[in-house]
Amino acid sequence: MKRLLSTGKGKIIVLCIALATILVARLFVLTVVENEHWDHIANNISIKGIYTPSPRGSIYDRNGKLLAGSKQIFTVKMSAGELKPKVLNSTATKLINILDKNGDKYEDNFPIRIKHHRYYYTFDLEKKKWLRKQGISTHLSAEKAFNALRSKLGIPPGDRFEIQRQIQEKYNIYPPISVRNMKYHSDLEKEEFLKTYKLNENTSAKKAFEAIRRYYELDEKLSVKDARPIMIIRNSLQNLGYRQYLPADIAKDVSGNTVMHIEENREDLPGVEVISETKRFYPMGNRASHVIGYIGKISNEEIKKYEAKGYSPTALVGKEGIEGNYESVLKGRDGTRTVSVDNRGRYVATLAKIPPRKGKDIYLTIDSNLQKVAEEALEKNINAIRWGGVFGSEFGSIPAAKMAPKAKSGAVVAIDVKTRNVLASATSWRSEERRVGKECRS
Repeated sequence: MKRLLSTGKGKIIVLCIALATILVARLFVLTVVENEHWDHIANNISIKGIYTPSPRGSIYDRNGKLLAGSKQIFTVKMSAGELKPKVLNSTATKLINILDKNGDKYEDNFPIRIKHHRYYYTFDLEKKKWLRKQGISTHLSAEKAFNALRSKLGIPPGDRFEIQRQIQEKYNIYPPISVRNMKYHSDLEKEEFLKTYKLNENTSAKKAFEAIRRYYELDEKLSVKDARPIMIIRNSLQNLGYRQYLPADIAKDVSGNTVMHIEENREDLPGVEVISETKRFYPMGNRASHVIGYIGKISNEEIKKYEAKGYSPTALVGKEGIEGNYESVLKGRDGTRTVSVDNRGRYVATLAKIPPRKGKDIYLTIDSNLQKVAEEALEKNINAIRWGGVFGSEFGSIPAAKMAPKAKSGAVVAIDVKTRNVLASATSWRSEERRVGKECRS
């Protein structure tokens, strides 16, 4: 060995042998001694994609007037990460105080509410609202309500799945009832909600509220009024389940003051971030709304279809009209942030980013000015024949020949005879539907 170390070449050989020995020893430790430890870590890290909605393409009339567009808004999001309950509660309290101070509303999806000291589930309200709309007693079970609707529509008894198909396809009615087990969808959602907190499906709203409050380790000194907002945020984070790498939406379209306060207090608001997003708006209100359509949440019946196309389950999609029929054109391409997460769904690191790409714009043959004239004239004419009177215009006045009090619908279509382009399309029978469309648009 001394003879080997006495030369420069020998020293290099000894050094190489030493390094090789160290590498082999380390490899032995990693693959044999610590195999289970590293295998566990490797198996508990997975790759996930976080989608950033793409700006939706705009819709214009033939003259380039905007009918449907997108505007930039600020959305407050929050991630739980590895934050302890005490820190989460403190952060939620500070965030709520900022939103309240600036008059911004936060998303309230917590299904237990309190009115005049009475606790109730919002699930029950949705169920009763549908039953009243169908003229069915709100006290009926799902099975009895289903049979009552069948009888009301004149459908004979038979296979319940076939009856459901007829109700949907022939009468365009979608009962909020799971025909498989004859339970209301809202009752199933309530069971799932209570199961999250290990509560029985028969737990009253008040007892559930108190149990969830303890589950979140909220200060007992907090009043119910102050505790519920914190529970709203905690429940939004809880609903992410194994997708805790995703941030939960807390408040949308917040003011500049809220953005400024959050940025200034970033160190005191761990897990909170402000994201710039787009919001659909319709500058001409309800004009040609049955032509334009609207956007809304993906329904339970549509989830599989849209997920197969790469949509997030929480995405907003076109409903009816141009918005619906040209969804693939207006949609664009969502941005993607690829992240690694641990076995509990918590964020570990960002691996790659792809920016979103705006959807394509669409120009219609509709003339918005002519559309306005057509809608106003149609409404005026229907009122004239319903109540009697005169239909007046700049071209003259026409007295209603006969009163028709039941005349509640009508349509006007203006077409360019040379190009066959539709210049205006107005209907009165969709007036109520247009109001609903406006609500969905917001």
